[in-house]
Amino acid sequence: MVTTLCDAAVAVLTTAAPLEKVRLTRDYAAAWRDGRITEFGALAPPERRTP
Repeated sequence: MVTTLCDAAVAVLTTAAPLEKVRLTRDYAAAWRDGRITEFGALAPPERRTP
């Protein structure tokens, strides 16, 4: 469950499917604007995969 803006960012970054990334991004942006996500958080970004 996403409770912080950092959680949301990591969820989007670790999602492989492009359309799912778009959906999650829109959902989390709306949650941030609406005040359902209120904390920034402190997660490190995920490791980058090398091609």
